[in-house]
Amino acid sequence: MGWALGCVLVAGSVSGGLFERQHQIELKQRADRQRAAEQRKQVQEQQARAQVTDEDLLADVDSDVSRQVPAPWSRWPR
Repeated sequence: MGWALGCVLVAGSVSGGLFERQHQIELKQRADRQRAAEQRKQVQEQQARAQVTDEDLLADVDSDVSRQVPAPWSRWPR
């Protein structure tokens, strides 16, 4: 009886350690997936803020052109 009980205790302690290790691995993987998802979300938000609309681009070009090209009527004698 003593030998059988020893085997049960050893098997229980070994399998408990394996279960704990597997649980730690799963928790780390879950945390890694969550961290990766948060990083993807941050990148998408940064990209959305960085996108320039066509209207913004045209406004910038118009502004640049108006500063660099003199008004045509200012050169004509009146």
